[in-house]
Amino acid sequence: MKKLLTIAGWIAVCFAFILCLLAGYIYTMDLGVNYKGRARLDYNWKYYFAACPKKEYKHDGILFSFSYPSSSPKSPIHAFADSITVDDHLVQIEWSKDAPASIKSELSVHLASGGTDLPPFSAKFRQWVLREPDKEYLDPDKVYDTHLEKLNFKNGGSAILMSAQSKVEQRPHSKFLLGMLPGGYVFMLRNMVRYNASEATYRELGMSSYSQGRVYPDAARDAKSACVLKRVLETFEFKK
Repeated sequence: MKKLLTIAGWIAVCFAFILCLLAGYIYTMDLGVNYKGRARLDYNWKYYFAACPKKEYKHDGILFSFSYPSSSPKSPIHAFADSITVDDHLVQIEWSKDAPASIKSELSVHLASGGTDLPPFSAKFRQWVLREPDKEYLDPDKVYDTHLEKLNFKNGGSAILMSAQSKVEQRPHSKFLLGMLPGGYVFMLRNMVRYNASEATYRELGMSSYSQGRVYPDAARDAKSACVLKRVLETFEFKK
């Protein structure tokens, strides 16, 4: 019995040591938040263990197609005449021929660029993308830091990925995929990266069991959102 207890004790010590190493590794991961202490470990831990769904669905539309992971037993896509939402609005896509000529022109210039160092979109273009309803947040330079990246799809065609990093807690970090579809359509994909929540807000809401029914930071949802966007971008194809 004494020998069994000794073995069990060593197993517990080894397990605790491994758990500490794992916690240290997860704590040091850069997942886009600047939290510290217990808040950082809580966020990173929940994000790390939020498994990407293995079930995959494919949207095969008239203008484009893409695949996306989901844990839903049925395809969680909602398609309308000129828009699509995927998995409870994690990804929203819309397209239109009625975009202003100035918007189409500026987007076309960026799409024709051969370099990776893209010039920023104009304030007017970013306002069109963001569609901010409140006057106090209309100036995109005061509310967001933006970064542009040109993506080339495997079967041809390209689009601009605009990352909007919020400077204010009242607005989330988001990503937008912008491009031109055959037939003169402008399309925009919108993905919410995460709520721009301070550490104090995360401690109050993200780590609380009393935040049901409120808008609050959610590390598992953030991981799922990133997972869905990654797969959509990997599989997006224009219809010719």
